[in-house]
Amino acid sequence: MNHDNKDYVDVERIARERKFHNTKAAKSLSLHGYEKMTRIGRGTNYGIACENKKSDFIDLPGSWIARKFNFKEKNVLEIGAGYGIDSEMLEELGVRKLVTVELSQSSLDIAKRRLKSFDNIYFIGSAFEEVDYQGLAQIEKFDIIYARGVLHHLILEKSLPAIYSLLDEAGGVGIFIEPSAENPLINVYRTSTPEQRTADEKPLTIKEIENFSGYGFDVEHYPFFFLSIGSVFLLRKFPFLVQSTICRPLAYSLFKLTALADVFLLKLPVCRRLAWVRVIILRKKSV
Repeated sequence: MNHDNKDYVDVERIARERKFHNTKAAKSLSLHGYEKMTRIGRGTNYGIACENKKSDFIDLPGSWIARKFNFKEKNVLEIGAGYGIDSEMLEELGVRKLVTVELSQSSLDIAKRRLKSFDNIYFIGSAFEEVDYQGLAQIEKFDIIYARGVLHHLILEKSLPAIYSLLDEAGGVGIFIEPSAENPLINVYRTSTPEQRTADEKPLTIKEIENFSGYGFDVEHYPFFFLSIGSVFLLRKFPFLVQSTICRPLAYSLFKLTALADVFLLKLPVCRRLAWVRVIILRKKSV
């Protein structure tokens, strides 16, 4: 089958992704229940599932995006709602309208409960590759298309043209938080923990990211987490350090110390290359 065809949909791949995320959400629900699952914060994206935003300080990319971009009164498309954690962040940043796509019905059920107080959210229960983006683009364009940890799960030959079509011509921007494939130690960890990831996901290399320009985009990418990788994994191993009222100031100070060091280290080319996470910014090329 030709994956270079932008109309191609890999049904078997999508089924595998859907099954993985449905199973993961169901397992989390059985352990924690809906009430807790609707309160977990952005640290969950890094394996630190604390309630009531206690671990949000770990989310350096999300905080950077919130400072750098104006979401107020913007029309936003989110690819991959997950449990609604980032959807809630986008709502708190003042979006005018949020359309969010999620292939896992189990995850979407959690997201809907979490976001029930917002009346400007529209849910699409589908894989992004299955969305009729050409039909949607005739009805609506988006100021911002946002996703966290999703691009490396998608068939990019289909998804990137869709993103291009759905972005507004006048200043539309794609914002994507993605794991990087450049750090060999992290790649060893990924290989040793296959149960934590889907069979088809593939973190992106810098070259692959820069090749997005071939789809009509101006591409920028910014690295996050080098020395601070260690403190994240420490807090993942010992989550009580974040959850405990007594220990949290110590955890916060440790993380901030390594994050401050990264401000300087990530100016070095080798550290930039080996960073754990990249924020990718896509804008349509000027004609």
